[in-house]
Amino acid sequence: MLNRRHRFSLDGCRLVQQRCRKVFGALLVSSCVLLGGGVQADGAVRLVPGPDLPQVAVALERDMQELLQARGVLRLGVSAGYEPLSLVRGASVKGIMVDYLAIIGASLGLTLEVQVYPDWPAAIAALRSGEVDVLGRGSSYEAQLFPELLLTSPYALNQPVLVGRASDLGAEQALSKGKLAVVEGYAVVDSELLTRFPNAEVDLFATTRDALHAVEYQHYRWLVSDAVTAAYNMSLGELPSLRMRPLANWQPMGYSFLLRATDQPLHALFNRVLENIPQLARANILSRWGGAARFDSVQPPQYNPEELRWLATRPEVRVLVSGEAPPYSFFDDEGNFRGLLADLLAEISQQSGLRFSLVQASSEASALEVLQEGGAELAGMKLPTDSQSRSLGFTEPVVSASFALVGAQASSVQGLDDLKGKRVAVQNESEVTAFLRARYPSLQLVVADNNLDSLVAVAKGDVDAAILLLPVSRYLINQYFAKDLRVITSLPQLQSQLGFAVSKEMPLLSGVMETTLDQFEPRMIANLVARWQNSMPAEASVWAGYEQRLHWFALTGGGFLCLFLAWQTFAYFRRVRNRAEEGRLAFRSALLDGIPQAVVVLDLQGRFLLCNHTFYTVFGLQPAEVIGHPWRVVKGLDASQEPSWGKIHQALLDGKDSIDVQQVELSIHGEPFIFRQWAVPHRGSDGRIAGILMGWIDISTIERLLRQLQIMRDQAVEASAAKSHFLAVMSHEIRTPLNAIIGLLELTMERVDRGEEWDRPAIEVAYSSSNALMLLIGDILDLAKIESGKLTLEPQRNSPREILETAQRVFHGLARQKGLYLQVELQLDSTRDVLVDGGRLKQVLSNLIGNAIKFTDQGGVKVSLHVHEVGVYLLMKFVVEDSGIGISAADQQLLFEPFSQAKGHASQRGGTGLGLVICQQLIEMMGGSLQLDSELGRGTRITATLRAPTLDEQSSVALSSTEVEPKAPALRVLLVDDHPANRLLLGQQLKFLGHSVVESEDGQQAFARLQSEPFDVVITDCNMPVMDGYELTRRVRAGEHEVNRTPRLIVGFTANAQVEERQRCLAVGMNDCLFKPVSLSMLKSCLGKVSQHQTGVLESPAARVVDSQARVFDLEMLESLTGGDRKLTRMLFNELHTSNSLDLRQFDELMAAGRVRNMGQLVHRLKGAARMVGAQVLSDAALVYEEGLAQSVADEEINARADNVRAAVQQLQEAVASWMAAAE
Repeated sequence: MLNRRHRFSLDGCRLVQQRCRKVFGALLVSSCVLLGGGVQADGAVRLVPGPDLPQVAVALERDMQELLQARGVLRLGVSAGYEPLSLVRGASVKGIMVDYLAIIGASLGLTLEVQVYPDWPAAIAALRSGEVDVLGRGSSYEAQLFPELLLTSPYALNQPVLVGRASDLGAEQALSKGKLAVVEGYAVVDSELLTRFPNAEVDLFATTRDALHAVEYQHYRWLVSDAVTAAYNMSLGELPSLRMRPLANWQPMGYSFLLRATDQPLHALFNRVLENIPQLARANILSRWGGAARFDSVQPPQYNPEELRWLATRPEVRVLVSGEAPPYSFFDDEGNFRGLLADLLAEISQQSGLRFSLVQASSEASALEVLQEGGAELAGMKLPTDSQSRSLGFTEPVVSASFALVGAQASSVQGLDDLKGKRVAVQNESEVTAFLRARYPSLQLVVADNNLDSLVAVAKGDVDAAILLLPVSRYLINQYFAKDLRVITSLPQLQSQLGFAVSKEMPLLSGVMETTLDQFEPRMIANLVARWQNSMPAEASVWAGYEQRLHWFALTGGGFLCLFLAWQTFAYFRRVRNRAEEGRLAFRSALLDGIPQAVVVLDLQGRFLLCNHTFYTVFGLQPAEVIGHPWRVVKGLDASQEPSWGKIHQALLDGKDSIDVQQVELSIHGEPFIFRQWAVPHRGSDGRIAGILMGWIDISTIERLLRQLQIMRDQAVEASAAKSHFLAVMSHEIRTPLNAIIGLLELTMERVDRGEEWDRPAIEVAYSSSNALMLLIGDILDLAKIESGKLTLEPQRNSPREILETAQRVFHGLARQKGLYLQVELQLDSTRDVLVDGGRLKQVLSNLIGNAIKFTDQGGVKVSLHVHEVGVYLLMKFVVEDSGIGISAADQQLLFEPFSQAKGHASQRGGTGLGLVICQQLIEMMGGSLQLDSELGRGTRITATLRAPTLDEQSSVALSSTEVEPKAPALRVLLVDDHPANRLLLGQQLKFLGHSVVESEDGQQAFARLQSEPFDVVITDCNMPVMDGYELTRRVRAGEHEVNRTPRLIVGFTANAQVEERQRCLAVGMNDCLFKPVSLSMLKSCLGKVSQHQTGVLESPAARVVDSQARVFDLEMLESLTGGDRKLTRMLFNELHTSNSLDLRQFDELMAAGRVRNMGQLVHRLKGAARMVGAQVLSDAALVYEEGLAQSVADEEINARADNVRAAVQQLQEAVASWMAAAE
């Protein structure tokens, strides 16, 4: 049982008292532990006092008035299980105690709040700890146990009664042995109680309901309780066997409010109000909760104006009812709806004016589904579940009932504990099934459709027991199963709170129902419940109801059997005559149906005689639509095929044994099909032609595949032609600069061999051709990045005017050489800087100006910039106009396709056809547009329009221009490359820059040298035999980590000029990556950073901090965003440092939990912050991690990439902290 019971012997009252206090104290401790989970939040529960309660006028002293004003709120603690003093129903609390407390609160001007606790010890603990101010069910029992608590004057008398069966209530029975139940918190187990029941074993129960059910089902003989609570629970109709009598010579106790002893003034005020409550008001309260039902005392409901307007329309509400739950709802023999629900609906209709129409549900389980789908607006006597509460509204509970355990009359089961491993019938998924699965997991739960099915299953032995509502089970057992089933025991720990379910689409109906039900006196509802629960039907067997029906079925079946035998006798002779013919027809049908093609037999007039199953399936016809009809009248057949019958008939007349196969197209139900049609003559037994055997082979799929094959072939030919065109263009564009490079270098070598001087102009031309070749490759890579979505923009502070003038200066000399003018026109409404990728914008302008000069022989090129400020944006329009050869309308359609050029003279001027494509896509990535206007022979105009955010004016910061770049120290460099030519070139470049070089052919040789010789820098090719550059870097970094050595600089060297390659190099631990070919300036820039890092050649500690930061973040980028405002820059750095600290903490938590693959959003946020301050190392590491997630790399690899991200964040944090310290 769920009750906390404590057994007492008769060996001394003091020992019993001590044990009672210890047990109650232990319960208080356990309740305090669970207190946090048992208390409902303020505002979740409301007090619902009765109507017409008086307000008592109390004379208050000044200090009392000040006390009440200071307090303002009175907090009440309640626990379920002690009706009718306090009834907890859903989100409301009612009862005798609530009515009295409402009078006290109104009289003293206090606002009432309520908190609900799981049990009485938890409520006592809350009062003692100060969590609440008052409890409403105090008695001398608590006064004895807790001296620090005070009792007010009683608000209700407590007449002790003895409850039991009539045979157990005699005076002589009290002296016999038995088990006595006492409700916890009602009476003290003292000498007086033990003297009255000297041979009894006393147990404590948590609630009166639990104790009464234990006595009803003979687990206990008696219960000592008070008359009010016992009478209320017995009136609910679940305890028909119990009676009660007062205990003579027992001092009646009263129910009082319980307060802390420290609240003496409040205690005195409570007593003043209680003493002044009129006796008539006391009688009305007691009558409301304990007297006879008074239907004429129902107060008129107080509806709000919106509800009154709705009720004035006399709405009709559809109510879902079911006849499967007597006595709550059922249909009598005449089909009338009866039960508690019928009476409640009648009373609600009388009070509110609502009109109800009944909608009968097919089953209890389907009722709520109909309500959710809009088939009705209201359903009664429903037990809400969590899932239903999300889609339906429920009123406050109207009726509560216990569940019962039902079994066979001869069953030895006493309770749920005896059903381990056995089958138990339940209805639907509800809190009952959840409770049983949690507390009794060994039960095999069988879901039944309704209550009657559950009981039938028990009677037939399909299940061992059933669990259903106690009133329903008693009603059905008494009516149908009186000799077969019995209620084994009640289950008071399982309570149903039945109310009305309301569609959430009807909020007004829900409000009207709530308001109307609140006006019903509890006793009125209790009498209705008792009326129907006690009105049991006459006993009947469920099987008797079927007896007459079975007799009727037997007679009817006998008559049909006689007719059937007569028919069979007649049919037997007919079957004998037709058997041979049927055999022949069956063979012919089986033969035709076995053919996987549509086959028919037609007579000489073209009518269908026989068709196989495939024909009906293919043409979508039925035999009745075809047999006996010619082709042209059959609906669904193509009438256009009718003329072909003339050819077939002529062939038959000519005596041909076969007819040529032909291909036909038929439309079947609007869908075209292609068939191979064949036909042969069908001859009778006399050899004469009797008809035509005709068939169709569906070749639609084959024809469709052939057409698709032809289309694919054409596409492959086009793709091959496109590839050939691309290769031809690339061959021409690549070979042109290569021709200059190879020819000029060969000519220069020959001249040097003859002793002539170096021809510098020739070498410059070769160098220029090499750069042109690099630009071509760069364009191809840019296009590939754009099309794959991997090209990203890097917006920075830029001046539109400076970008245009820089691009113009590059081409000024070229224009002068061709005798062209290059004019710049500026129309600037604003000179503010903008946030834009200046490099990519300059690339677009350079391409457009270069093309204009290339295709112009006379006149010149005009470049215009129009700037207009719109809000926080700057609208920029770049216009490039030339007087060149122009472009035809047909060629303009091709210019924005990759590798496409205008025909004629334009294609003879060189180019890959990539420039305009890249320009257009870059402008579109910036949110702009590119427009081409041209006319053949009259020039071209290209307009690039885009907008970008404006930036505030940058404060002028005086920069020293007198600083002289220190000479970089000589470094010892280990060069690792398997290609001799690459080693020779790079080695010579390093020596030219003043560094010493040691060469190795592969990573294994290099790693051995690093173990024995010191080097400042390692430059390694990424892809080599034996050991590549990636593995070399991993081993070097691992060795440095083991000996705690300062990491040396490692630079990758590769011809794969892709962003992914750089990210891969950084992921394995390299510091930088160089792409072939490498110029002296690139090499010098890379080693210049290294030399400062390795040698620490800086003039001061502050300068050293600045240099360290410069490698971690880009201060210039940030200052360009803040306009050089030092204070704003510091604020941004401070915010970045704080945000990164929080992200690092979350990062470490996820790493510790092994959730490395769940950090995508966090790493993406870190990457965004890194880009804002130009922290390239962190940005690259984050990008590598994200690509690893997308590619689902191995766990070890993703862990390594995550470690790199964390190291980069930590490095950025240290650099930011150093900058902020130095800035102070």
